[in-house]
Amino acid sequence: MLGVQDSIRGVIAGQSAGGAPACATAQDAETDATAATKWLGNVSGRKYYGSGFVVGSTEDDQSGADDNYTICKAIVRMYTSADSPSNNVRACVYDNNGGEPGSLVGTCSDWVVGSTISTSEQDVSFENMSADVVNGTTYYLVLEVSAVGTPYYLLAVESSGNLEDQEVSPDAATWTNDSAVYTIKYILYSN
Repeated sequence: MLGVQDSIRGVIAGQSAGGAPACATAQDAETDATAATKWLGNVSGRKYYGSGFVVGSTEDDQSGADDNYTICKAIVRMYTSADSPSNNVRACVYDNNGGEPGSLVGTCSDWVVGSTISTSEQDVSFENMSADVVNGTTYYLVLEVSAVGTPYYLLAVESSGNLEDQEVSPDAATWTNDSAVYTIKYILYSN
């Protein structure tokens, strides 16, 4: 890919070598100012962190009123608690199972190597996802670490916009409510 630069507030859309858009269409997003942080990967109960969203109803919806789409990338605002974590992190989309993440939808992103994420708040790009989503339907953007321990990850969250359910899990099967007053900061993309 040539010339792709993403940020939580703006996108300079790049193109593939063939000139076609390369997963550069912003869709649903939550991008207000950071209000707090949530931990991911510091203890076994936080191997997974799920943040609910309703397609087409997020604070910064770019998709239009009737759009269904396939998520191909997620940008998440986050950082690490210390330099060079040895665990990796990826993003997935799960369906809604009675107010908590249910089954995996499509395929997860590639793993992002932990040592490439710094101790300063930044936008982390989770590439090569494939999750078909339907307008008006609730899903969960789920972040997963390859192992728990120190250093761990901190997710930037906001306290305005469309606040959705936040869930944590040790195994992606048993979920515990973490917060209903925050939402992680993210942008979801399609081709």
